Amino acid sequence: MYESYWNLNSRPFCGGSDSDFFFAGSSAESTLQRLTYALENLSGPVLIPGETGTGKTTLVRRFAQEFGEFQPFVQLLFPMLSADESLRMLLRELTGAELNGIPARDIVLSGICSALKNIAASGSKALLFFDDAHLYSEDTLLQILHPLLCMEEADRSNSLRIILAGQPALVERISRVTPVSERIAVCSPLSPLSRNETAEFITASLAASGQTAPIFTEPSIDRLFRATEGNMRKIARLSEMALLVGFAEQQEEIDADVIDSVAAEILPAAA
Repeated sequence: MYESYWNLNSRPFCGGSDSDFFFAGSSAESTLQRLTYALENLSGPVLIPGETGTGKTTLVRRFAQEFGEFQPFVQLLFPMLSADESLRMLLRELTGAELNGIPARDIVLSGICSALKNIAASGSKALLFFDDAHLYSEDTLLQILHPLLCMEEADRSNSLRIILAGQPALVERISRVTPVSERIAVCSPLSPLSRNETAEFITASLAASGQTAPIFTEPSIDRLFRATEGNMRKIARLSEMALLVGFAEQQEEIDADVIDSVAAEILPAAA
């Protein structure tokens, strides 16, 4: 709607968790480095805690895209499933085949083990990503992760790598699941953007959509940072609405008043 008005090729702040455009602040860069080292050199799960909207899912998807050796990439999106349902889903994703009926747990685990051996024999490493992992119950985490970790320890050729990302409560939850917490390889919290990173994120997002000239004034970026406390998702939502309002009002640039207006309107719903 507003793209031609601002000389944009696409909407710059509507990527969601699409990792085609990825902005890495200092916290994300540090997490990527730790993630890379841990998955290439260490055994045990990697923990990425962070508030909603800090870019955890986008970061993990970006990693999976850049490191083709970690395939297949399996993202578990349904934390309310039971442990057995999650394991069956994992088996389907690893093999690409539908299951006949509802196989017993030992059959499922045996199938996962065989699938991991086949993946390793092809020179690859399976990557399992638990998104919103803070929503899993402690018992479910134990029932899913413990056999998978024991499987890897019994045969290193299985080469299964595991990432758990979720809100900060995930750290405490994992700490109470002793057989899992004792095996955590790295815990790398993802923090909000700084004020300078907020400006860089806006500039990079606009550039990715074809506009290199500044649209947001420095005072408007100050307001954005204060209103969102550096939360990337909130920055994107406010910036998107600001471009729309600026177009509707035929503004020449996005100033602090526009940010104040859209923040008052949508910020309570932008968490």
